[in-house]
Amino acid sequence: MDQCNKGLVFILNNYHFGPDSKKERKGSDVDLANVKHVFTEIGYTADEAQDLTAEDIRLELKNLTRKILPSHTSVVLVFMSHGKKEGIQGTDEGVVTVEEIKDMFSGNNCPALIGKPKIMIFQACRGAKVTPSAPSLATSVVDNGICTDFVGTDGVARDGGVTLVTEDEACSTSPGRVGGGEVEIDCGVPDNADMYIAQSTSEGYYSLRDRQNGSWFIQALCEELIASAHDHHLDDIMTKVTDRVKRQEIRIEINKERHLTMQTPQIIKQGIGKKIFFLPKYPPPAGSQ
Repeated sequence: MDQCNKGLVFILNNYHFGPDSKKERKGSDVDLANVKHVFTEIGYTADEAQDLTAEDIRLELKNLTRKILPSHTSVVLVFMSHGKKEGIQGTDEGVVTVEEIKDMFSGNNCPALIGKPKIMIFQACRGAKVTPSAPSLATSVVDNGICTDFVGTDGVARDGGVTLVTEDEACSTSPGRVGGGEVEIDCGVPDNADMYIAQSTSEGYYSLRDRQNGSWFIQALCEELIASAHDHHLDDIMTKVTDRVKRQEIRIEINKERHLTMQTPQIIKQGIGKKIFFLPKYPPPAGSQ
């Protein structure tokens, strides 16, 4: 992807939540500035949105598909908000699922991106589980200034002190026959190929954000892109991001108890058979080879 304008980067940052928008995702403004700076330096045109309801998110994404040109080499979608296991939350606490987003940018709904990478980055909680700490791997401990990107079942955005909940997820298959043999459809079809999904945390778990410096995941992602995008492919960069994030630990308060916890990002590739290089317009950092 060596064109000057590689395509669009859509950046959503939901900052205000709750009645009268009094609940804030503090630190996410830092994430927004960093993401916008990094991806425009790499060569994308930024399309920025803030404080959208679930339905407004859907409308913005539909409008975005109309802006994508055949000359664009890819699209990057960055979602920063509270979240649930199924997907990202709007400021009205409604959920836009990952599957919905993937479908909007499928080959049928966005033909300009057929065969091109659709890179989706999610900074949000995916549940209310705590990742237990492994002290021997940790490199930093911070005792305050950390909050989660999770909204409890009562609809209140929380920075710690959350009520833990469990959720069940149903998965169904459809039987059929192909060539005389019985098959089952599990998930994924060629129409949804070339999807690269980077989640800040594993399914069912909290995602952590520093009120001063932004989220662990977005911090690491932006720094690694600046350092390595000129000569490393996306898988290598995400390996470095994952390693950095999982080596951090923090004490957070849950139900009035302090828990030492960590975070593990999750990367999912769907139908991608090639390495993705950004080849940015900016020169390599000083001293790099």
